[in-house]
Amino acid sequence: MNGKVQNNVNAVAKILNRDAMPTRKEQIAAVMTLAWPAIIEQVMITMVQYVDTAMVGGLGQNATASIGITSTTIWLFNGFLAAAGMGFSVQVAQYVGAKREDEAKDIVRQAVLFNLFFGLFAGIAAVALSFWLPGLLGAEAAIIPDASRYFRIIGYSMPFLLASTLISSIIRCSGDMKTPMLLNMLINVFNIILNFLFIYPSRTIELGTMRFQFWGAGLGVTGAAIGSAVSAFIVSVLLFLVLYRKKSPVQIHIREKYRLTKECVGTAVRLGIP
Repeated sequence: MNGKVQNNVNAVAKILNRDAMPTRKEQIAAVMTLAWPAIIEQVMITMVQYVDTAMVGGLGQNATASIGITSTTIWLFNGFLAAAGMGFSVQVAQYVGAKREDEAKDIVRQAVLFNLFFGLFAGIAAVALSFWLPGLLGAEAAIIPDASRYFRIIGYSMPFLLASTLISSIIRCSGDMKTPMLLNMLINVFNIILNFLFIYPSRTIELGTMRFQFWGAGLGVTGAAIGSAVSAFIVSVLLFLVLYRKKSPVQIHIREKYRLTKECVGTAVRLGIP
């Protein structure tokens, strides 16, 4: 674990566990220490659609509208994914705080299994909805094909978006606030690079006396969706690598037993629905 992060977590734990009531200043410091990485992380995830909208802006107002009209529905789906992540991460945090690592790891394994089932369910629901969503939202006929295709491709990435949300929450519960924040910031870095390649056609860029030829797929709005989906996939893989390879109270292994229990899933649902 990063030394600075560990020191921050230790300081928070000391404040929360001592007998004397912490001062107001200490309470605020504890909240900010725990909150700011998660806040930045959520801002970075939300910015994906803003980046897509900005980068297709040069293609015309129809391209911009194709992404804009489905953005709020994507954020709605992200809310469901965040609720699922909270339902499991709260349980993990409780067991980690009680130093019951075996129980915490069991919840993590169930979270991974749940990610597979619920992620596929959310993806199938989004893909099915994509055929009618733009029309239901009142989109003009000219933008319906691009808007539908954009939302459909994002739907394919729902299992990876859920993994990013769920695994990030679990890693934070182990005391590592910085790694999920940095990896989720990479979503936008990858998204910008991939958008640059997939949205625009091949072109020559001049920098002073130098000329560079850049390949481009010229897929427009579809390219923006592909860039976002692939970025979510890459970051979810990196988060899984951290979960499985980095030593921590929530580290699990591939060959361990994975099974869902009624108690764990029921608790996750009760925590997530509100």
